[in-house]
Amino acid sequence: MRELYITDIALASILDAYGIPKRQPDPVTREIRRRGGKDVETALWWFNVGKDEHAEKAKELTDAYHAAKDWETYSLDIEHPLYWMKGVLENRNANLHLYHNGASAMRVIEEGDRTIYIGARLSEENKNILKKAL
Repeated sequence: MRELYITDIALASILDAYGIPKRQPDPVTREIRRRGGKDVETALWWFNVGKDEHAEKAKELTDAYHAAKDWETYSLDIEHPLYWMKGVLENRNANLHLYHNGASAMRVIEEGDRTIYIGARLSEENKNILKKAL
């Protein structure tokens, strides 16, 4: 059985979407190496490319994905599905970054048919004004 490993979750997701089968067992492994005095973890997604059709499709998608790393030199037609898949995955990553690094918690207070949202950056004075409005 021929196997291919991918360390880029976006590319692994694209191969999944095109039906390239994952290796069984252990389709995903974690590699831990010591670099610069610290443990660095890398995820590896393993695909079974034993069939020629899977190997050819995986190579085509991998080559296209790596060629598309720089949107300025992106060579695929915008009608090619990989163009849109890559865009969706990059948007997902950007949104996750915003969520994990910029989203502030909102307290939701419901009373009857009224709802208020209180942000973490709101002053105590404004919080009290909103609470009284309930």
